[in-house]
Amino acid sequence: MADRTLKEGLDPLRILCGPRVGSGPVEISIRNGRELITTEIDPTDPGSWVDLARSLEVAGAVTSQQAVLNLIARAVGYRDPKSDRTFPLSSLPAVVLDLVQLGEAMGHRPEFYALPALAVASGAIGRSVRVHVAGPWYEPAMLWIAVAARVGSGKSPGLRAASARLRRADMQLLEAYRRECQQFEEDERAREQRKGKRYDGDPAEPAKATPPTVPMLLADDITMEALGRRMSENPRGMAALHDEFSEFVMGMNRYRGGRGGDRARFSRIWGEEAIKVDRAKDLDHPIIVPHPYLAIYGAVPSKVLPALIGQEDEAHDGFWARFLLAVIDDVGRGERSDDSRESSEIWDQVIGSLLLLEHEPPLVLQMDRRAQALFDDYDRQLQERNSKEDLPSHAEEFVAKSAGHLARLALVIHVIERAGNLPALLRDRIDVGDVERAWALLSWFIALRLPLEDPQAPGLGAERFADPPADKVMAYLSRHPQITRLTASLLLSMRIENIRTMEDADRVMRRLIERGDVLEGQPTRQGGRSILRLDV
Repeated sequence: MADRTLKEGLDPLRILCGPRVGSGPVEISIRNGRELITTEIDPTDPGSWVDLARSLEVAGAVTSQQAVLNLIARAVGYRDPKSDRTFPLSSLPAVVLDLVQLGEAMGHRPEFYALPALAVASGAIGRSVRVHVAGPWYEPAMLWIAVAARVGSGKSPGLRAASARLRRADMQLLEAYRRECQQFEEDERAREQRKGKRYDGDPAEPAKATPPTVPMLLADDITMEALGRRMSENPRGMAALHDEFSEFVMGMNRYRGGRGGDRARFSRIWGEEAIKVDRAKDLDHPIIVPHPYLAIYGAVPSKVLPALIGQEDEAHDGFWARFLLAVIDDVGRGERSDDSRESSEIWDQVIGSLLLLEHEPPLVLQMDRRAQALFDDYDRQLQERNSKEDLPSHAEEFVAKSAGHLARLALVIHVIERAGNLPALLRDRIDVGDVERAWALLSWFIALRLPLEDPQAPGLGAERFADPPADKVMAYLSRHPQITRLTASLLLSMRIENIRTMEDADRVMRRLIERGDVLEGQPTRQGGRSILRLDV
């Protein structure tokens, strides 16, 4: 049995853990100088361990519930997504890491280069490749990614570097379109001239040519009529890459007094469902897009995000559940390096290769046997989490879509690594490594996402302990180790957001006790207010 030990008072607290088989329960034995309890627990659900830890504390066997929870997590090998929110660089394809090095050279965070790279690759792949998950369930490579961080944190350079090749290709298509338009106009003038000089017995009048359509890779105008028309003209798919994502979202429902159905149509696009858009000046001939495809990436300032999410009735319409949303508050500048490149030649070659993939018919990839089994296990974990009664409605929507996100991430990773090698793309199935790396990325998004939307609501497993004000208090205390006693007045003096009154301070103090971060002490002699003794 695995043995984990924690020094608790005079006697060490030890947890012996039996073998873990699949996702089933695990037997653990907890001892503190003597055997306290032997029981079975769910190793994937830290939330279910709380009653066990509380019973030990009530019995006087331990002094901290959180200490027990942390020790159980280490014993069963649980990876707490809240305590480890480091971006999983090892999950990225090597060519994406080359792009990330550009950001590191500028002192920027890797997320600001890696995330737009995944979205750009999603747009470049388009409808050319799909993954078969099970039965009638297929997923495209379509990713919707949004990143929120403070102004000046370095979001824009990453998007420019990741999308440079795609933007050049888009401009080349537009230049070719202009030449086609010029040729079309010349042909029409010649046709009109021939039409005026016809005599009896001349051949039939030549038919009027069809005007060229606008080839596009990037969508800038996201009014639904304009977007619908462009998608109908470009069935391979498009990408919307916005450095100012607020403009993108605020442009939805622009017409009909803000009561349009744009958000619902965008949700249908994510699900590859056919959309129909009425033309403002030609209601008899609506725009129909049978197989819509639109990859999305957007960057916004953190303070703008709540306004974008919108009112309560819109926040739960499923629109934001379709986004892989990363809110990055801790943005530190790293050391600059001597790498002076403005773009990654290797990455640009990958995007160029992806653009050459044919989309009719799309290539359908399968998972190999082991990858399918692993995916099914992860899907089962997501379903179990989503069935919890205490999961907030916004979390239900996001987790319900997470299996789709997982399949799409695995597909994009798989295709990026085989870009330019069509035989390998045709031959290889999605393997365990693709699914594992996609799961690491998805877990990172989940760890960042759930506490954001409702800090007070229980989340997935250990996320029930998430509370931003309490987290900031602990961060403050970690920077000031000389503090050994915590009072409500001291909390107020920290000037932490959302701790502005004594009631706020008392609430945070109770939250810290509940989480086990601090231990309750005795009332002070001055004023009678309870104090907290730090568990150091």
